[in-house]
Amino acid sequence: MQANQHWTTADRNYGIFIEHLAWEQISKACIRAKRNETGGILIGYYANGQQTAIITQASTPSDSESGRYWFKRGVSGLTNFLIQCWQAPHKTYYLGEWHYHPVTVINPSTEDFQQMVTISQSPTFQCKEPIMIIIGKEKSGFHAKAWVFPSRDSPQEFCI
Repeated sequence: MQANQHWTTADRNYGIFIEHLAWEQISKACIRAKRNETGGILIGYYANGQQTAIITQASTPSDSESGRYWFKRGVSGLTNFLIQCWQAPHKTYYLGEWHYHPVTVINPSTEDFQQMVTISQSPTFQCKEPIMIIIGKEKSGFHAKAWVFPSRDSPQEFCI
């Protein structure tokens, strides 16, 4: 996945567009993580009648914990960060999660899927269709896969 590239689900009901800044934030965090997993949240807004999520930022909470094959996203500073995003002149908000698997195969785990279903049904997150992006590493650079988790439907993978 590259910045400024539009991806849709096969049925074209959902789309994502990752702005350059967000992809740069993700890439830098993956480089810093080296051989460990890392991740954070996706921030942005919806366009095209709520069908396309525009991802403008990707955070990396400072209190996250990780190892070679696991990651636990921290929460330090996220509440204030999300409030600032919402109060900005162009409101942005939580759209989902991203994380990095420092391997070439980037399939989500059962735990990844369960977490996203929980988020889609949680009144705390206020996100009925959260997005999950998983980044992997190849010799030529990073690559990614993404899914949307509608609260009333099965998860769907994004494709070009």
